[in-house]
Amino acid sequence: MRKFQVGEIISPHGIKGEMKMWPYVNEKNFFDNIDYLYLGENLKKTKVNFIRPFKSVFLISLDGILSMNDAELMRKVILRIDEDQLPKLENGKYYFFQLLGLEVFTESEQYLGTLDDIIQGAVNDIYVVRNKNGKEILLPAVDAFIKIRDFEHNKLIVRLIEGMQDGD
Repeated sequence: MRKFQVGEIISPHGIKGEMKMWPYVNEKNFFDNIDYLYLGENLKKTKVNFIRPFKSVFLISLDGILSMNDAELMRKVILRIDEDQLPKLENGKYYFFQLLGLEVFTESEQYLGTLDDIIQGAVNDIYVVRNKNGKEILLPAVDAFIKIRDFEHNKLIVRLIEGMQDGD
């Protein structure tokens, strides 16, 4: 089963083994129902005692981490979850991993390339579509341009406007 990085231990917090965690997700409730995590490169499955928001990070307590010294050894450890632990998203919301790699076509079935990256913007995200020659098309991830996300057929159908593509 695929594993997804969800955070990183940044430092101990207190003397009882609690740690500060930098989240790789931006949903405050993401960790509410996470019972276990996979630690580091060896993916050691570890029970979660709690994860809760703390200022701009999260506090985390893991089974077997009982002291500040134990917590210090966890610094920079990457935390992962199984794909089936990912919280279900409301309709119209997607995880980046679901979108990356989609083949991108116009409404008239012209192949544009592959969705290669997503730039998180203040107002909306930007999809970076790269063709086989390495040229990029930047598409605002809004309904005016993104028409169909077809995960079953690995396709993204988009509407371009003048100037979005070279030669326009």
